[in-house]
Amino acid sequence: MCSSDLEKAGVQTVNCTRSGLSAAEPVAQIRLFSQSWRPQSHLDYGEGVVIRSFEQLLALRGDLEDALGKGSSQPQSGSSAGAPVSGGQPASKPSAASSVQTSSANQAGLDRQQCEKEIADQLRSSPATASRPMSTVSLKGSKLLLSSWELTAYHSGAEGEPANVRKVVAARAVLAVAIDEFKKSNVAAPLKAAIETARAEVSEFQKVIENAKNERNIEAAVNLNISVKRLSAFLSEAEKLIAS
Repeated sequence: MCSSDLEKAGVQTVNCTRSGLSAAEPVAQIRLFSQSWRPQSHLDYGEGVVIRSFEQLLALRGDLEDALGKGSSQPQSGSSAGAPVSGGQPASKPSAASSVQTSSANQAGLDRQQCEKEIADQLRSSPATASRPMSTVSLKGSKLLLSSWELTAYHSGAEGEPANVRKVVAARAVLAVAIDEFKKSNVAAPLKAAIETARAEVSEFQKVIENAKNERNIEAAVNLNISVKRLSAFLSEAEKLIAS
């Protein structure tokens, strides 16, 4: 990892909330975490636990790389360079229905459908490989980690279960951009609108998960549930930002 590079750049703390650590994680603690990390065995843990362990490590690497990039560009702008790890550009507002999507596009210039298209375009130009089954995309400066089943959903382009996964990922991306813009501008209105839409989307996606369970499509239910939990984590972060 690049913790030593961060120290050389004078960075002392990093926003690592996306990887499950704190919003101001000391670089020394990050080094200890990376040195003590070990891959978890399928013999001792379920496959989902093993995957999430690798995802956390990849997310942490993305946090560190982003922080290193911001550290090198610090002299240009105190506010934007010092923003928490994945500072974005225009705020965006997710959508649960077409009327909400139209409102989001008018207010923020980015909606779920646009996010879905941008993610697909980026993944086409940089597909995942067997040695790297996960990938990171960037929208308006906000970085998003996609897992293997999410990548598969985008590469397949199919309807049904893959389409549901693509929608959840795009909804997560829209909310991530809104969060980063709020951190940069401290303008609450777009983020509040994004929160309301994300709440409605989580509720709708939960119904889809229940339907998959009832149809005994366990793999689809599990994968979509993990993706929705990530969306919920972003929603929780957004709600805390507004409340603070």
